[in-house]
Amino acid sequence: MISFSIPMKPVAKGRPRVTKRGFTYTPKKTADAEKIVALYGRQAMGSEPPSDFPIFMDLDFAISPPRSWTKKKTEAAIVGKIFPASRPDLDNYCKLVEDALNGICYKDDSQIVRLLACKRYALRDNIFVSIQEA
Repeated sequence: MISFSIPMKPVAKGRPRVTKRGFTYTPKKTADAEKIVALYGRQAMGSEPPSDFPIFMDLDFAISPPRSWTKKKTEAAIVGKIFPASRPDLDNYCKLVEDALNGICYKDDSQIVRLLACKRYALRDNIFVSIQEA
């Protein structure tokens, strides 16, 4: 089992873009976030090779509440009375992490057979990742 924390604001996987000449590229914000997630994944794996086995993955996306909120509303969000039920979608957060860890923690994200994920408010932005062989 491998668990690690990434101290960054969660970023949703952006859709591929196409130039006027027909070239496809990944948006910079997505590519930069994937590099950071991959770096933390490599550090957590150390010298271990990517897994060949089915994977159980748990993802927890902690998002700091907007600064414009009142203290009362912020406190309610931190204790779990208010959830970030707005865009970006949870599955787009997950897709970025899954793709970033391809070839690092597992050979391909098709090996993920169980995915538990949540997005919630917290004092600091963070992504918590836990990967376990099934």
